[in-house]
Formats: sequence, C-alpha cells, structure tokens
Amino acid sequence: MKLDKLTMNVREQACIAAWLPVLAVMIGALGLSAADPRPNMLANASFELGDSPRKLPGWSCNPRGAAHAATDTIAKDGERSLRLELSAVKDLVLVQSRRMAVQAGTTYRFSCWVRNHGSRVWFRRNLHGADGRMISKRFKSIIVSNEHHDWKRYEAKIRVLTGEQALSITAFCGGRPGTIWLDKTRLSPVTTRPGEEVQFRLVPGYDMDDNLFHLPLGSPQILMFAVSNESQYQATAPRILVDLPPGIEMLGSLYDATEHAPARTIHVAGKSYTRHDYTMGLAKATLRSVDFSRTSYGAMQLVLRATGTAPANQILEGKIRFVDGDLECRPCSFKLMVTSAVPKARAPRRFRIGADVVAGLDFYEPALTPWADFYKQCGFNEIYVPRVLQVGSTRREFMARDSAPIVQALKKRDVSVVMVSDQLANGYRVRYTGLEGSVPASARILRADGTVTPNTFDPAYIRRRGEWYVRSVHAALDSLVERGADHLWCNWEPYMYKLAKGSFTDLSLQDFAEFAKLSLETVQELGPKGILAEHSATLMRFQNWQYVQAMAVLHELVREYGRKRGRKIELILCTGPDLLAETGENTYFSCFGGAGPLKVFEVPSSWKYVRFDCRELKDPRKRRLIELGWRRDTNRHYGWKPESHRETLDTVEKITRFIRVVTACEKLPKKPYIHLPQNKQSGTWVVWPKAIELQMLAAFIGGADGLNLYFFPQGYDGRYWKSATAANDQIALYEDYLLDGARLEQGFSLTPRTARLQHKDYEKNLTWRAFKHEGKTLLALCNFDPVDPAVFDLSCTGLAKGTYALHDPWRREVLCRSKNQGFSTGDLEKLTLELAPMTIRFFLLEPWRPGRDYGRAVSLSDLKAKAEEKIPALNQSFAAILVEIDELLKAMAVSRVL
Repeated sequence: MKLDKLTMNVREQACIAAWLPVLAVMIGALGLSAADPRPNMLANASFELGDSPRKLPGWSCNPRGAAHAATDTIAKDGERSLRLELSAVKDLVLVQSRRMAVQAGTTYRFSCWVRNHGSRVWFRRNLHGADGRMISKRFKSIIVSNEHHDWKRYEAKIRVLTGEQALSITAFCGGRPGTIWLDKTRLSPVTTRPGEEVQFRLVPGYDMDDNLFHLPLGSPQILMFAVSNESQYQATAPRILVDLPPGIEMLGSLYDATEHAPARTIHVAGKSYTRHDYTMGLAKATLRSVDFSRTSYGAMQLVLRATGTAPANQILEGKIRFVDGDLECRPCSFKLMVTSAVPKARAPRRFRIGADVVAGLDFYEPALTPWADFYKQCGFNEIYVPRVLQVGSTRREFMARDSAPIVQALKKRDVSVVMVSDQLANGYRVRYTGLEGSVPASARILRADGTVTPNTFDPAYIRRRGEWYVRSVHAALDSLVERGADHLWCNWEPYMYKLAKGSFTDLSLQDFAEFAKLSLETVQELGPKGILAEHSATLMRFQNWQYVQAMAVLHELVREYGRKRGRKIELILCTGPDLLAETGENTYFSCFGGAGPLKVFEVPSSWKYVRFDCRELKDPRKRRLIELGWRRDTNRHYGWKPESHRETLDTVEKITRFIRVVTACEKLPKKPYIHLPQNKQSGTWVVWPKAIELQMLAAFIGGADGLNLYFFPQGYDGRYWKSATAANDQIALYEDYLLDGARLEQGFSLTPRTARLQHKDYEKNLTWRAFKHEGKTLLALCNFDPVDPAVFDLSCTGLAKGTYALHDPWRREVLCRSKNQGFSTGDLEKLTLELAPMTIRFFLLEPWRPGRDYGRAVSLSDLKAKAEEKIPALNQSFAAILVEIDELLKAMAVSRVL
C-alpha cells in the first residue's frame, strides 16, 4: 500500500486509520516510542499484550498470597496497565522483567509510571553474571513508592560493571493493603549531551535552599557537591575550574588535589571572578557516581572562606566545572550568602562534645590548619575521626586516606580524639587487620543453614578468648594507637546475628546445652532446625547471654591493652536506642538489648533522629507539612504525624534512667552516656539549622554526659555551625548544674495560654526541667514547637520567703518588676512569659543580691503585655493551620498517624 498523503483515496485513509491502534500496540510491544527514539529494551513495556497477569509477554508475575492481580483499562500509556490488588499485609506480588543483555561499562536508565492507592512498591535491579545467575551483592532498591498518589514517573540509573552480562528488573508490590498500577516502563542506555558529561550540584542546599550556602565571615567552610557522571566518562587528567566572586578565597579541595595553575582574575558578563584551577581530588571515587544520589561518599569538596571584603548578606554566585584535556563541561552555578562571623564559644570542661567527621573532612593542608582552629573556636572539646577516611584504599601502604594528620592537628589544640573504628563493628566482626585470610573457619560464626559468616568470630570462641580473636583485636587496637587516638567508638548493631543467623558451632551448641539445661546429646540430635523449632524463646535468651559474655571479653581486652601502655582507652559502643531499655518479646531486642549487655558496656551510646527527607521538599505539599512540624512516620511510611525534638528529650531521659537503674541494682560504677543528636546532613536526612542547638540542649538537660554530632560537617553551612556553637557555649556555662546538681521533679509548672499548646498533638512541646546546685536553681524552659512562640504562665512554688533574682546569665538579662528589683515569693507564683519556637532558654533562680550586675533589666510587665497581645492572632492562625493540615493530608491521600 502506497502511503502518499497527496494521492491516498478515502478508502486507503480509512484502512490506515483502522490499523493505527494495532500498530501502536505493536510498537509498544517492540519497545519503541515516538517521543524517545532510543530503543526500549523492555518488551511489552506498557503491558498491552497478554491475556492475564500470569501470561504477560516479557514479564513474569508471581502473586504470593495476593487477593487479585489483573490488567486494567486504566492506563498512563496505551489501552492498559498492570493493576495489582493487595488485600492483606502479607500479600506480595513479584513482577519481573525478562533478562536483557547489557554491556559492561555502560549506564542504563530505568523509568516507570506508578499509580499507588495505599500500598507499596519497590523496584530492584538484578545484575546477572556469565552463568546467568543474579549477583546478590549487587541487589539494590532503585525506586520506592510508599504513599498514596496518582500517576507519577520514577527514574533511576544503573551502572553495569565488568563481568555483568544481563539485567532484569523486579517490582515488589505489597506489604500492606491497596492497589498498585504499573505502566510505561522503559530501559535504555543513557545518552549524554555534549558538555554535560560531568556535572556538580551543591548538597543538601539544592533541595533545601535553592542551591544556597551561607558562608560566615572568616570561617572556613566545607562545601560538598554531588557529582553526576551518568555516561561514566573515563577521565585521563581530570581537573576542576572554580570561579569565585571577590571576597571569597579557596583554601583547598580534596586531599590529593593540587593547584594546576595559579589563580587568576577573569571577567564574565561584566563581573569579576577569581578562577582556581585544581586537579580533581579522588577522581576514581568521585567520578563513579552515575547521578546525584551519592552525596557524602564520592562528593566533590571545596574549602572556602569569606574575607572582610566580601559583601554581607548579599547573594553571590560561584561556578564549578569539569575539565579533562580538550573536554570542558558547562559550568554549574551555586550561590553563596556571606553572613556574620561564627562567634567564639566557651568549651565545656567536663561535658564531652564532639563531631563525627567521617567523610566530611577530606582534605589536608593548607586547609586543615584554619579549619582545626575554627573547630576549636566553636567550643568542641572532642572529635570523632575514622581510622581511614571513607574514600580511598583501606590499606595505608597503598596511599590510604590516613586520618593521622587530622588527629594530630586536633590534638595540638587540646581536642580529645575518638577513633571511629571500621575494624571492630556490629557485635562479632573484626576486619581490615591483615589476619582475615589466616583465621580458621572453625572460629567463625556458623549459621543454622551451615554457612560460615566472613569476618566474624563465633561468640563461644570469643568467650574462651580464642587466639585468633585476641590477635585480631590487638591488631585493630595497634592501628588506633598508632594514629594517636585517645578512645574508640564503634557502631554496634548486631541485628544480623539473631536466631537462625546466630552461631551453631560445636562450642556454641555446647554452651547452649549448659544454658538450657539439656544434655549435649539432645542438643546435637535436635540440631539447629530443631532448636529453632522447639526452643526459640530459650535460644533468644541464650543469644543475649552469649552476647554479654563475648562483649565482656572485648572490653577486658581493651582494658588490658590500655594498662600495658599506661593509659585508659574507652570503648564507646553505639547501639539503637531501644537496646538501651527493657526489652520486650521482639527477637532483635531480646537477643541484644536489656540489662545484660548494659552491664558490660563501659560507655554506652545511642541516637535519636528527628529529621526529614530533603527530597520531599520538592513537593510543595510535603514541604508545607514539614514546615508545620509534621514528619513521615518512620515505622509506617504511608502516614504522617506531628513530631518535635521533644522526642530527643524523652529518648535521652528514658535511656539515662535505664542506665541509672541497672547500675544501681548491680552496684556498678557510673556509666557515662554519649548521645548522637544529629544525622547525615549531606545525605537525604536533614534538619533545619535551629534544630542543631535544640537537639544538643535537649540531650544535655535529658541527662547525657556527652554528645557526638553524627556526620556533622557534611554539608552544614554557617547557620548550622552557629547553632552548634550557641549550644556549646551554654553547655559550658551550665554544665556543673547538670553534672553535679540534683534534678528537681516539682516546684515549677507551666500553663499554656494559646490553643496550639493546649491541643493534644502539641501540648508536650512546652515543658521544663530544673537542677539545684550550691543554693541556686537552673531552670530550663523548653518550647519544642516548630511553628508558634509559646505564651505561658510560669509558677514557682515551695520557695523560702525572700527576694529572688530570675536571670539569664548567657544572654545577660534579668527579669524585674521594675529596674533592679527582684521578685518576692508571691510574685513568682505567676509570671507570664514568651518563648520563641524551637527554643530552650535557661534561667537561674537565686536569692537577690543588691548591687550585683545581673545584666540588662527586662520589665516583666512589658513582656506580659506584648505576649498577651499575640494570643488572639496565634489562636486564629492555629485554627487555620488545623484546617490546612487536614486539606494537605486529604490532597495527598495519606493518613494521620495517631
């Protein structure tokens, strides 16, 4: 048939029109698209072909308990989509594509449209080796949809490595009731436009503040840039060009970067810049990122400082671009706002405050010296440094990223160094000692299925101080002492060794027989499967006991090692917060939590994150919910709930109370508790700047003995450093009241005056804590609410008759009825005050001393008048916010978590 529009007759046109739907289906089945000329490697990409879900060309559909699965006339593309109905939590449907041949060294882009009504779907990449089998260590969830939404396009990139010959995609649908629709899938090689081979993006400011970084005057700051090299361009001599506006100086880049050419002045569009030309540090690690998803690890790093000539509070633009020989990529812009300097803070003498730098400090001199001075100036008295930084080799002889220069720079400034160990971590593991290949399999954990777990030691072998375990621990400690560490910190989550994944060696079975009061012959006859089937509860108690025995040996080895060297080395083990509490029936907590492990832990540590995902800020509705103090529930991803940093206070108090009870009952010496209040800022988990100070002070008044700001430098700009510095300064001023004083449980009360803080969802945000020391009382007034100021009445009762001063030593302010006049006991029965959102403010209550300079006098009557004037507007605003939240949740079709 000749398809000439000028000569076609009516009959021919009608014939073609009739065939067009059929041709569209055929094109979809072949994986072609008019919108995208690249071939789609997925067959039946829009599920147009096939009579049922079990007969879908190009796909396999395996319902595991699902009530129903069917194709549907609802579609994003073509006539049909794949609909999966799930009626129960246990329902799960696996939808897997056929295997497609791929080429090593190539990046592929997978995309899919998803319509989610209440359930959950996550896509996993499956890379296959030459034998056709999936390579399990390369499994990775690349797309997740876990909330109610209409059609939405998801995309991910997949890099194929040497030895990988095929690729398939598996969609896991289910985990809770609902309906999932899948349509318009696509897989094709990535095609990169010229000049965009390598791109940079500031993190996390790109999602939080429109690519803006606040740079305080005179303070060296670490800027981190995620790197996208989606086509996996193979560099030969990679460099970066950084153009900075006047008043901004570049102190350095990643540790092995060098200045390729002297800095010079250039002019672009009538503006002056200083161009810095550096070789690209850590090029292999940095350039392996296929997109911007790798943030902390593999990020490009610059250390900048604003000089006194930089304009204050103006937004300036910088540019960074990739260069390699004749290739010069287009520049990537980022914004800088120069702000006031970070003030110098007092450093606490006894309360420990440090930051965990991990991959956030990837530079040496000349940037290290000014940064170390700045760190000390901010009031930190401790730093957490990894043995070997996260990028580069773990073998020092191969130019590893050795942290020794960082350790020495901070020790010169009287900052205590805690080494973060990657050698001792998570229960029974000892790695990177050089002894791994010599350890016999009989010393390793033997799981119930007969597999031996690499890099582990059988807890029964540890309990008997097995030779290879002792040698491995000593080798690990040697490397720490060699670098100058004072103490040792380990992430300690042994969740992977519970029940069937625990150890069933002959030694462990022998110990289990004695613990369970069974004969060894009975235990051997039962075997691992029989023990799990008939004695699972006893096995959990045994694994808890076994864990205690093994950890006691580790602690004793560390103490012995320190004594031989004439020093005390603390072993700080960081576990989940629920492990430092009474355990219930949960298998993980039963095996590794409770009083037993706490008895042997010398310095327990844990965390509490009240954060959000910066990617959610791209959705205006989610951003607004986050601004209103709501967070996605971490236990039920489809729900949202109001959440504040009051949870930090509650968690720390719960943990420290448990520690006190256990140590008192067991007549043990005090166990200092180190809290981790922060999170991975340059990843996707983020907080607002004010939250830094609030979390630190909440942990302080909650009873912690120290803080480790987890991954703090990674992406935190000047606002965050100012927030931390303010907390350090206040802790230094008041630490004696917390460490030596007595906590008061009564004598004060707060009565909220606004509807918001009287509401059941927000009433806990207003609270107080008090500590008495040397005849004075330190009163901490807390407004954890992220939105509204708190207007409230403070009542102080039970005081001896007299005149009292109520003053704020940190702000140098004193509350007065009139100038230089204190309060009588009657006056203190009702004081109307106001507290800004997300604020903990300290007041000292002490007998009035005439003639003493308490600071600036603040009239209580003026405070009361201004505060009460705001109440009607605050109540009106809160009523509107309640309506707005309901509308947002309804529009997003997500639930309110109660």
